[in-house]
Amino acid sequence: MASVPVIFGCVDGTSIRLGMVVMTASLSGSYPNLTLALGLRAGSPGTQGGIGPQGASGMPNVDLVGTGMPNGVVTASPGTVYRDTFTSGGLLGTNGASQWIKVSGTNTNTGWSVLRGDTGWRRVALPAAFNHAYGFINFRRINDEVTFLVSDVWPTQAGEIMISPGGATGMPGFRPTGRVASQVWREGAAIANSLLGWKSAGLFYQSAGSNSWTYATLTALTAEAWPTGALIGTPV
Repeated sequence: MASVPVIFGCVDGTSIRLGMVVMTASLSGSYPNLTLALGLRAGSPGTQGGIGPQGASGMPNVDLVGTGMPNGVVTASPGTVYRDTFTSGGLLGTNGASQWIKVSGTNTNTGWSVLRGDTGWRRVALPAAFNHAYGFINFRRINDEVTFLVSDVWPTQAGEIMISPGGATGMPGFRPTGRVASQVWREGAAIANSLLGWKSAGLFYQSAGSNSWTYATLTALTAEAWPTGALIGTPV
């Protein structure tokens, strides 16, 4: 194998540039069947280039699995989904909150919000102002929506009857946002001046003193965090 200098030229716009490179040449085979092989000799390594721009961040974990609520426990980045596999009383997830999503805080264990939750129906005792053995008051939270159901109640007095207190400690995790109210019914007909509602004092029943069984349903949004302590009432 031999090394030979080769002069080359290239046209660049209107100018011609000349240069010289060292090529290798070798013959193989037997005359007259010879093979000429040409090659370029590698030059010395060039100077290392600068560091390129940082690539896009990878996808966050989207299916973390554990037992118990993640707030204050599970560290992750926004967009991460966490599933709570705890089961008790027929509920999937602690207090029925089975799926959470990280909405704020990078690499922190706070900022989790319930993505899928269902407390199931709960029940509180009837106040003394309702006189009917078969009446009941049920309530339930699914995600950020709460529903109150009053059925087969027989109010014995007119005016406002407090069902369950609100305020800072009453019905945690089930308090609607703002003041809301719904119509009260009896045998398919609306009862004038009778409402099932929520205000800062709590859940109330505005009675017209009908002295007959009535029912009402109230559904509203809540901005409260998912209840972390024991759920109020008893499961239905």
